[in-house]
Amino acid sequence: ILQWVGIAVMAIQYLSGTQRVVKLSPLLVYDFLTRISGISSLERHRQTQWGDDPDYQIYVKSTPVHVPRLR
Repeated sequence: ILQWVGIAVMAIQYLSGTQRVVKLSPLLVYDFLTRISGISSLERHRQTQWGDDPDYQIYVKSTPVHVPRLR
């Protein structure tokens, strides 16, 4: 997601007219990864596979989905 934001920010100065639609690309990638394919389907699969495991429940509660925590 951060990579797409960086690419869009670097490309803004070279875009003109209808090419400015490229600015929506990071939002579309974010939406695609979080709602359509990536994270949601993986979480459903993991829930059916390890949903009853107490260690997995602790992992789900303590692990952020998008941005890792720095310690």
